[in-house]
Amino acid sequence: MPIPPDLFNKTLDFITVYETDICEHKGYLFWADFYPERNKCPYLSSNHARNMFGRAITKLKLDETYAIAEGKTPKLLHRLTTHSLRHYAVTHFSKKNNGNVVLTSKFARHSNVATTMIYVHSDKDELYRSIMNAQDGGVLEKVRKMQERTHLNL
Repeated sequence: MPIPPDLFNKTLDFITVYETDICEHKGYLFWADFYPERNKCPYLSSNHARNMFGRAITKLKLDETYAIAEGKTPKLLHRLTTHSLRHYAVTHFSKKNNGNVVLTSKFARHSNVATTMIYVHSDKDELYRSIMNAQDGGVLEKVRKMQERTHLNL
């Protein structure tokens, strides 16, 4: 996946400044300090990122739950999580490419387009605006006529 030039340059700068530390930690950019009693891993885990994000959300008083997950061990479902950021990114990408689900599916690395459809969120007002814009431009009428012609030709 392409990296935006600004992020790429900042990453190179980071590597230049912390080259010695990165080498000491087996080449990991996001290294963890080694504590034999609790951390045997040379890099920060994805759980660490989730925990840090969760702490920040709690500290900012943005921690909000919307339901309880069902199952053997029910747990609270939170509105803001690292995974909700993924949903936001996929939705934003979809809006930027005019709702091209196949392209969005590739961006999200989903093998099934139906999975991508779960990720893409739109509110009712946005849906109604889209319908009205389609009607204003006569798009719906054109589609109906094309369907009629195709049906008659069969």
